[in-house]
Amino acid sequence: MKTTTVVITQALRERMPNQVNLGMATLDRLRSAKIPVIGTLWPTGVEHGSLSIREADEDGDIVYEWTPGTPKSKPFEDDDL
Repeated sequence: MKTTTVVITQALRERMPNQVNLGMATLDRLRSAKIPVIGTLWPTGVEHGSLSIREADEDGDIVYEWTPGTPKSKPFEDDDL
């Protein structure tokens, strides 16, 4: 499976006035890369697959790497009867 990588640069992190703005910008970039991220103000997980986060040693960038997995099935609902 193909891994999708999104980098949040140190320059972007420094431009953000606070952590909420940084979290929302991070969510926007992850969603723009078609990563099924969960969260409102900050990424809290993914709907399927795995998401890893690491700091690049050389420049302080944050690297998100998503590997797709099998989407979870729709939960059973009374309307399905």
